[in-house]
Amino acid sequence: MSGMSDAKYDVKPLQADDHEIWDSRVEETEHGTLFHQTHWLSAFDRPFVVIGCYDNDNLIGGMALSYQQLASLTIARPPYLTPYWGPLVFRDQGKYHTLLTLKKDVALSLIDYLMATYSFVRTPLPPGHLDAQPFQQNGFQIEVEYTYVIELDDSDRVWQEMDQGNRRKIKKGCKEGLSCQTSEALDTFFPLWTRSLSSHDKQTPQERIAEVRRWYDALRAKNRAAYLQIRDSQGRVCAGAVLVWDHRRAYYLLSGMNREIAGYNAMPLLVWECIRYCREEVGAELFDFDGSDVPSVEIFFRGFGGRLTPRLSATWGRPLMRSLRRIWKLVDGTG
Repeated sequence: MSGMSDAKYDVKPLQADDHEIWDSRVEETEHGTLFHQTHWLSAFDRPFVVIGCYDNDNLIGGMALSYQQLASLTIARPPYLTPYWGPLVFRDQGKYHTLLTLKKDVALSLIDYLMATYSFVRTPLPPGHLDAQPFQQNGFQIEVEYTYVIELDDSDRVWQEMDQGNRRKIKKGCKEGLSCQTSEALDTFFPLWTRSLSSHDKQTPQERIAEVRRWYDALRAKNRAAYLQIRDSQGRVCAGAVLVWDHRRAYYLLSGMNREIAGYNAMPLLVWECIRYCREEVGAELFDFDGSDVPSVEIFFRGFGGRLTPRLSATWGRPLMRSLRRIWKLVDGTG
């Protein structure tokens, strides 16, 4: 393809028949995630594309993204609850400087394509992707968010590194008769989620609930999602969480509670059971809390001993779109 001189490799969209190949390659790379795969993107009510980066005819990397049309503008941005996206390189072994050069060249080639094709681009970067230079050099705005990540290799270590107060609440919750179980009754989760968002002055639009239903059903069919709930001694559902996972990581993607019946011990017990489930049933290597911009939630997550981990996102728009946040709000309905 023609483009800026920074584009070393050929970039072109994959055909739908090649999506299965893409998903398999994502599974094979260290930094590929569930959110890069087509069965995640296809669960949302918007078109998506997988952009391949080729060295001759060899697929060496690429990225998947979804997009929307706003009048004459083409807006590329992640679906709701998509913490990771961005360029992947299908090579993890080699000298540091060789791999770094390859990743930069792949990123630059993809950036060239994005800037030529879209009016606005916002993409989170993959986990562990800390090199934002190719984006910065092309006028992208780089933002930093944070999540907490627990290594699941040793459950005893995870328990010991947890805040003492959380350990005490977990033990007390068990003594009070709280219990955790998986459930297929996702309808019992949405009232919990709505209540929790309302307590932080956030709303749950019906279209968001419909989206969650679609991707949950799609991922359950592939054994990549689970709903865990906490019931009290009377059998009432007082807290719940939706987990998703890929070949390495499990994600604490959604949670909620009914504060009227859930005491102080329900949520610590829920998180602990989610961690155990992801280690023992899923076999995940890492547990990702997916971060939070709510200070009280960040403090709660911090108490489980995960490592504070930065995650980057890159945003760019054409000159006529100077106010990127305003456009984002117009398209998304959120900040």
